[in-house]
Amino acid sequence: MKAQLNTSPDTDSMAQAAAAYVAETVALSVAERGICVIGLSGNGTPPEFYRTLAQPPYSTAIPWSQTHLFMGDERWVPFTDAQSNAGMIMRELTDKVPIPESNLHFIQTQEITPEASARQHEAVLRSLLPMPGMPRIDIMLHALAPDGHTASLEVGGSAYEERDHIEAAVTHTWLPRVQDWRVTVTYALVCHARHILFVTNSDRRAAAVRKVFSPKLGDDPIPSAFVKANDGTLVWFVDKDAASLVSGQNIDTGV
Repeated sequence: MKAQLNTSPDTDSMAQAAAAYVAETVALSVAERGICVIGLSGNGTPPEFYRTLAQPPYSTAIPWSQTHLFMGDERWVPFTDAQSNAGMIMRELTDKVPIPESNLHFIQTQEITPEASARQHEAVLRSLLPMPGMPRIDIMLHALAPDGHTASLEVGGSAYEERDHIEAAVTHTWLPRVQDWRVTVTYALVCHARHILFVTNSDRRAAAVRKVFSPKLGDDPIPSAFVKANDGTLVWFVDKDAASLVSGQNIDTGV
């Protein structure tokens, strides 16, 4: 299924469009299955999106007691560090909505190895979604870095370079760019989600968005371009600056 590109005139309207989509999808998932598991993107996500989701009418439309938040990747720092994805989620979203603490599933980075942390995080997910094969997350959120990576699926890291051979839902990966470990969801888990959402803005990311939607001969491959919906939907919410270099027939500018 082709990715949809929903373009908004500015970041605020983009955040509202994405928040409305998430709130509606959560309500439908809970009505159908009694639960909604959301895979969260980290610090590259426009903060306006999480701030909008944390406010009415979007926050009040979400049945938080039946909604579980599952961190998609994490930097190898304490939650109190400014670079922590979990710390950002707490500040921008979970401290502002009535979600039970037991429904928050962050990646542990203290007093544990990256490998053990990845196994632990996957075990949590499989306990939430006890199904054969790959767990099926209801909503998988993604940010987009200017270089085109998403989550910790980054050129040079094993989670990207060995993507066709990783069968786990969560893995640990060493990133040469930062000379540090990360724990991240894998392509196998991401592409199996029911709804995959990219939320991004800024002309700093326009070249990466163009490589996904209007690729040219000679483009270097970027990690985000390998995110496909196996049997679900893939929707991008971007502002006009991020979409400024895109052209073609696969663009949906409606919300």
